[in-house]
Amino acid sequence: MDDYVVVENVQDEVDSTIVKSVESKCFTESKIHKNTVPVLEIPKENHLKYVQFNNECELNIESNGKSNSEYDYESTSNTSSSDSISFRRIVLTPIEENEIKLSSGMKPIKSSPDVFGIYNNSLNNSMMRSHRSFSDFSNNIESRPRCHTPVQHSGESKTGKPPNIIIFSESASSAQQIQHSLESVLHRYRYTIYTLSLDKMLHSPWTSQATMVVVYGAVPDELYPLLEQYLLTEGGRILCLCSDFLGTLLPTAFSTAEVCSDDIVSFTYRPLSMRTSLLHHILCYQPSIPNNDHFPSENGIKEDKSLDIVDMFDTNNKHHTINIEVLAAEDTWETPSLILATAPSGGKVIFSQVHLEIDPHQNGEYRSTTEDRYLLIKDLLSTHLGLDCVSCDQEPKHTAAYLLGTENDKVKFLTSLNGKVSKNNVLLLKDLKVQFCTKDEMCIGASEYSLPVICNDFPADFSEENYFKNLHTEELGRLVIFGEVMSSSMKLLNDPISRHGLVVIPKQQITGIGRGGNKWLSPSGCAMFSVQLHIPFDSQLGQRLALLQHVVALSVVSAICSLPGGYNKLDLGLKWPNDIYAGGNAKIGGLVISSSASGNTAICSIGCGVNLNNSLPTTCINDIIIEHNANSHNQLNTLTYEQYFA
Repeated sequence: MDDYVVVENVQDEVDSTIVKSVESKCFTESKIHKNTVPVLEIPKENHLKYVQFNNECELNIESNGKSNSEYDYESTSNTSSSDSISFRRIVLTPIEENEIKLSSGMKPIKSSPDVFGIYNNSLNNSMMRSHRSFSDFSNNIESRPRCHTPVQHSGESKTGKPPNIIIFSESASSAQQIQHSLESVLHRYRYTIYTLSLDKMLHSPWTSQATMVVVYGAVPDELYPLLEQYLLTEGGRILCLCSDFLGTLLPTAFSTAEVCSDDIVSFTYRPLSMRTSLLHHILCYQPSIPNNDHFPSENGIKEDKSLDIVDMFDTNNKHHTINIEVLAAEDTWETPSLILATAPSGGKVIFSQVHLEIDPHQNGEYRSTTEDRYLLIKDLLSTHLGLDCVSCDQEPKHTAAYLLGTENDKVKFLTSLNGKVSKNNVLLLKDLKVQFCTKDEMCIGASEYSLPVICNDFPADFSEENYFKNLHTEELGRLVIFGEVMSSSMKLLNDPISRHGLVVIPKQQITGIGRGGNKWLSPSGCAMFSVQLHIPFDSQLGQRLALLQHVVALSVVSAICSLPGGYNKLDLGLKWPNDIYAGGNAKIGGLVISSSASGNTAICSIGCGVNLNNSLPTTCINDIIIEHNANSHNQLNTLTYEQYFA
């Protein structure tokens, strides 16, 4: 087994030597390099694997299973309190080659040495291969030595996550209309759409994480350089709706702006030869070179004097040659309605002088249908900006759920709800109305706000037998609420439902929410579950509840990699704090935890999702298994839902 070292980052220059002897053979003298604190070498003969969770727990080094020693270190960093690290004691738990007991029933991860997929240099503690100086690991992700073999995936190469689309608009209603229009034409499970405020646009790293930016209305002066850099340097894609960004970016080509009435105009979209009508923006940009040939010449042909190439200088006075193409022009005066500009970097921006986000509310010959507008948006995004607008089925409809478990467990659970339910056994939760009933007693329909749970029947697409055959626990997962389609599994774990080990498994979620309110894409094939844990505050885990997210994420990866037959060869790991990655470059899962207190017990609701059998929005475990089989002599079976959840 390879040697490992623990390295802790600090933003300070330290150059001294620490000598600490623990059992004389366990540790060797280590030089403190720049930007590091002591490096602890674990000798090869100890055969240790370890996980370092926090910076305030004891160091327990066992040699031959007999001795214990403790290593204390207090950082002498001169950094500010916000940057310094309180590193009193490290936990290094020695573990046998094939056994790890970080919590009851956990099994070891047998993945690459960089099992956590660590890329974030802000981590307090990192696992790295030994025999490399810390200087080999720079802050630049791409320049670090890789322990992983990158997997093929459909997400963003820079983040490994689903592609993000950013909307900037100072009008909240317009941003909402834009998002609705995008969601109507884009692949439902391919992108995540966020609306950012000006402050977020100025201070968050969206330029490296956005696959497209939609700008509506005026662009503040302080935001312009970022948009310019995103387009001209990073090759980004921008959709500008009724924005002054056109006149600011290309003033020599489109500097003439006229104030027009907020009226409906008819124009022809040239790529599809489609004539339609939309509401025109009140500010109309026209080419700086006048075109007086609005009407046919004597031979009946209009002359096209539009610009094809525009020379411009950015804010750093760097020259760029921009290719211009007019995609649509107003029928009467040939005023450009849709303009495509392409930069040498590959960046593209579409300037729309018509409101693509709304239908004009006017009857008569100029009325535009929603279908025409969506067809126009879809072609702009797919043909010219390269986004995936593959038509999907309509949004799935909510379905009834099923209560699964032994009759004894179901009776105990339903009995615990006595006095909490209203008429017809309807239970009122925070955001959901639930009825526990037989198949013939349902009195509420399945919707975003209501869910019937059938207690005397079995779902057609989930094998209860296979699930419980693979489950080897005493309480966790012994009682299951399974639903084909529900709004969010976390809604079912709200008070007054209180049952340790209760698991909610949706085949699909419609309104899943991740950490920080982020959207949780939940396509068919994604393995999602929520589980409720009751943890006494006086227990070891109860006193360190912050570890729970790491334990759960580690357990998910461990459960897969510890399957017999060669699954330990799959390159799965964690990226701090709890994202699940494949190959170090593709995010395939994550989790969110909410907690509350009830007496001396913490009630923790954990939501977790892993791409099991869905190739989008990044990749999935079964794709990785298939790829592994193609590149090795192993023939691993793909995982079923029941096998994974158990």
